[in-house]
Amino acid sequence: MAEKNDLRIPHDCREGDCGSCLIEVKYLAGKPKMAIDLTEKEKSTLQSLGRITAAQIEDAEVNHVAPPFRLACQFIARDEDMVITFTGEPGGAD
Repeated sequence: MAEKNDLRIPHDCREGDCGSCLIEVKYLAGKPKMAIDLTEKEKSTLQSLGRITAAQIEDAEVNHVAPPFRLACQFIARDEDMVITFTGEPGGAD
């Protein structure tokens, strides 16, 4: 989606391994309408970056509570009201 709209987000691997495309996702309705799909690579990378906890992963998978951070290369922006933020730094460095 980002590439199709010419949004410049680093993407060193495009497979969820490197974390260079870390984004923050906020659903304006508070909760997404559809289930949250996290790949195993995305879970591992987000945990290694300290951006998601085991409890947040379980909450996403069981209760459909969206974690605040995702990897743009693994995330599909659906037809929902949301704000996606990228800090401009690989890995989301502040």
